[in-house]
Amino acid sequence: MRLHVPPVSKDNFSCSGDKFYVTMDGDCISRESSSSLYAFLTYTPPTGPVLTEEGTPRVHQPRKYHDKPARFYCAQLLHYGLKSYKTKEAAKKHLLAAFDSNHQLAVPEKILQIEKELKAEYARANAVAEKAYQEKKRQAEAEEADRRAQAMEKRRQAEAEEANRRAQEMLQQQALSDAVNKAYTTLFGDDAGASDEEEDSEDDGDDAEDEPTQKEIKQSVKTMPEADLRELVRKLVRDDVEAQDAVRTYILDHRRAAVKSKAKKPERPQPVTGKSLKVNELQGKFEVISPDMSNTWSFVEDTFSLNICPSSTTAHLWGGFQFGMLEGVLRSTNSVPSSGLQTGFKLSFKWRGRETGEGESSFEDGNTGYIVFLGDGLIKGNLVWASWSNKGFGFSGRKRVMPSTAFPTKQIKSWKREYRGYNRGNYEAKSVSRWGKWAPEARPDSPENSDTSAGEDTRSNCEMDTDDNDFESDGPGMCMTW
Repeated sequence: MRLHVPPVSKDNFSCSGDKFYVTMDGDCISRESSSSLYAFLTYTPPTGPVLTEEGTPRVHQPRKYHDKPARFYCAQLLHYGLKSYKTKEAAKKHLLAAFDSNHQLAVPEKILQIEKELKAEYARANAVAEKAYQEKKRQAEAEEADRRAQAMEKRRQAEAEEANRRAQEMLQQQALSDAVNKAYTTLFGDDAGASDEEEDSEDDGDDAEDEPTQKEIKQSVKTMPEADLRELVRKLVRDDVEAQDAVRTYILDHRRAAVKSKAKKPERPQPVTGKSLKVNELQGKFEVISPDMSNTWSFVEDTFSLNICPSSTTAHLWGGFQFGMLEGVLRSTNSVPSSGLQTGFKLSFKWRGRETGEGESSFEDGNTGYIVFLGDGLIKGNLVWASWSNKGFGFSGRKRVMPSTAFPTKQIKSWKREYRGYNRGNYEAKSVSRWGKWAPEARPDSPENSDTSAGEDTRSNCEMDTDDNDFESDGPGMCMTW
């Protein structure tokens, strides 16, 4: 039974729930049964240890008897309607004397009537309090149900708003992707997509002495002067039978086509000449999408960031990127032309960084990629993560429009320091230190010969938001120094 009201009292007796008791020295003492009380009063301690059948002391002896305190026996005097005594011995003596020949002690009718009245009074008061409690509980449960319903409705609204936001974001990403693809197709034609990416992933752009790639050969043929091209074909026709057959087939096909139709078949669209591209279009903060990465890993946000800035001599472009699963620093492997920069300019790069989940660094030579600047702030590119896939992750993006407010100087050497800090020695030292062992001090790689010194990159010439929070000294951010 749940108790809601304080005890009720009458004539030295109190009642709380089913308990009828006397308060003695701060202790609530109930009435002991006559048989149990008689056992306490007549207890005689044993004269020695309890023996076994063989007459030896038992290993486990009964627990030592502890008599009840004086207040217990004094309270029993009141419960059985006897005269009250204050000492233990006097109380025990008079209690024992009150027992009859059958060792029984009766409770007076008056005390039984007081017990009955007090229990009935307490039950009525407690019933009223229980009713009030249940009503309050129902109100609280109703309020809680209403609160949960409101919270559920807010959650449904938030989910609907989030779904709408994601839908709008997907539409914006699709619009960005369409704009990038349109610009890329306009510059390079319809067939410039997958094959170029596969070829570019194989070409780091660092070693000029390596064998020309298939793409370089094709490009060289496209741009070769007509006189050189004719001389090359003449040598092929003279020395190669297959080349002779190819020329012969070309002549015959050309004659048949001229006879069958006067109208010349439309030629395949050729790449148009790129528009002029300003150097400042290569630097800034870009919002990037990568369906390849978003489909491979589940991210809360599908929009990533890429920040680019040239070094003081424009020998290299440096950048910090955050691509969901990856973050790090990129360093270009080709420089920006001093003049004649056009849309379609392709920037090849190497990158070093780390996984955002486990924090494991990645610094393989195969970590490469490229960015194509399409004009109007649009870019398209590919990033190869050597330890994951040689195919790479395609991405496209648009430059953020930022007010012309100079961002406080963030020296580009922080990117360089981070880039050079991702190396084998530091990786192994960090792995050892995780186990509580001594590890050598972290040491960055030495700068490349073509890198500018750290002290040169101090003059700010880039513009961006002054309240941008993406820039951390120890992580990839945008160092708008120039």
